[in-house]
Amino acid sequence: MKRLFVTTMCVVLLCAQSHAGFLKAMSGMVLMAAGTFAAVDGFKEVVDKEWTEKIISGEYDWDVSSPRIDKSDWSWTSTKYTNWWADAEGKVYNSGDVTLNNVRVKVTFKDVAKSEITSSYVYIDGPIEPSSYGTWSNYNNNCGLIAPEWASINVTYGYEPLYDHRVYYRYEHHKTYKKKNLPQAYTGIAVGAGGLYLIADSILDATKVKQALKKKDLEIQFAQKPNYFGLRLTKRL
Repeated sequence: MKRLFVTTMCVVLLCAQSHAGFLKAMSGMVLMAAGTFAAVDGFKEVVDKEWTEKIISGEYDWDVSSPRIDKSDWSWTSTKYTNWWADAEGKVYNSGDVTLNNVRVKVTFKDVAKSEITSSYVYIDGPIEPSSYGTWSNYNNNCGLIAPEWASINVTYGYEPLYDHRVYYRYEHHKTYKKKNLPQAYTGIAVGAGGLYLIADSILDATKVKQALKKKDLEIQFAQKPNYFGLRLTKRL
């Protein structure tokens, strides 16, 4: 009867200790999981500031001038003296948007086969402003004995370009980051550490119970039957 009482008390004590240890271990695991999640979430980096920066990528001066000249208003004649003389005259029109300078007219006279006989240059005095005319004339006595049958002109000129200063930009997107919630992270570490302590303490309690039972020649064993699984307390004789 005494042995049965002792055995019963040990089983009750073991159950009480095991139940308390189980609750302590489960509480520790919950705290450690919650603390780990809070710490990881708190240390997560989130966007602190976000902005777009406008940066000059290049500056260029583009020539936007449109120089043009109309040279269609001209005529020529030829006269036979001892040699052939050829005269040409006309005017040019500045149809562009810039002032033309150093305007030169090249006059070329050709024979019936359109081979060049002679050519000469003439410069128009002064610059020609936009929407203005410049006149010219050319007298040439170098045709010799060959009668000029064709004539052509070629006009060249200089000008001061009109520039458009253009600035090109590019855009850079920037972000700075910060920890999401440092107080939460450190609190999570503390909670996780508390949970780890409970787990360790429950393991220590289980070890103490096992040692106490061993001193009394008691041993915890798993009992398994077809319809039953549990713990069995045995005592060495």
